[in-house]
Amino acid sequence: MFACIHVPNFSGESHAALSDCASAFSPRVENTAPGTVVFDLEGLERLFGSYSEIAEKVAEHVRAAGIQAHVAVASYPDAAISAARGFAGVTVVGRGTEAKRLQDLPLDVLAPSPEILETLDRWGIRTMGAFRNLPAVQVSERLGQEGVRLHKLARGAGSRPLVPHQEALRFMEVMELEYELGTIEPLTFILSRMLDQICSRLRARNLATHEVHLALGIYLRVLRLPVPVRNPKLLTKLLILDLEAHPPGAPIQQVKVEAIPTKPRVAQNGLFVPLSPEPEKLELTLARIAAVVGEENVGSPETLDTHRPDAFRIRKFEVTAKGFT
Repeated sequence: MFACIHVPNFSGESHAALSDCASAFSPRVENTAPGTVVFDLEGLERLFGSYSEIAEKVAEHVRAAGIQAHVAVASYPDAAISAARGFAGVTVVGRGTEAKRLQDLPLDVLAPSPEILETLDRWGIRTMGAFRNLPAVQVSERLGQEGVRLHKLARGAGSRPLVPHQEALRFMEVMELEYELGTIEPLTFILSRMLDQICSRLRARNLATHEVHLALGIYLRVLRLPVPVRNPKLLTKLLILDLEAHPPGAPIQQVKVEAIPTKPRVAQNGLFVPLSPEPEKLELTLARIAAVVGEENVGSPETLDTHRPDAFRIRKFEVTAKGFT
């Protein structure tokens, strides 16, 4: 069985979020068309129950992401696509009932070429059921191989494997401001919202980030973290502290945040090892101290190879296998 998520009147802004919604349920996701994704449901009934329950779970997940979409489940990908394009809300098409359930849908759900659609309209064929009743041989003679493929879909006989789409993962949010910002304080709410969306997408793919790029117009800042994190509140505080120490010199009209993905940190604490501060909280504490005394005065003292007995330098803390050094 396969599920399709279709966004009517798709604007192109939420395609990444749409793919992430599908990836939260299956690793095999096909980006069929703008605003339409299909994914495999094999094995999910053990986790979520019947296919009707799975469809409701998918619809709920999509709504939680702020996307208004139609969800359909069918026994093969193209039937699910047609159902999602033709029926509003959640639809489950039982195996073997594809032709009957889809017969009253307009031919537009098959996404035919304009030439074929115009030809069928001149013939008075406007629904999948009417198209299905045409003789297959005559469809082949008059409409060619594309017409044969569409005719099979209308008869519920089309079946094909998914073509999973592999794309470079980019976790980025961009916001154009309606008015210029001259201070750092209003950025807290903007960055909090943007980082919350980015971290939600990271969690959906079981990833974290160790590097965050912030662009305020032409002003760029890079936040490098000692350990991978996906806590939006922590990242917001660290970016605000960094901006307070290095404020932009011009009003802000655009905010762009991108998180570089990496594998999350996995730590196993020993029974007889004393507890140490969490690296995320320690990094925030160090950032707050650096905001007061300066970045050059925070770190670990390291003696220099020189004749002066009191010569040293401050080396920034870094994480090793044993912890902070």
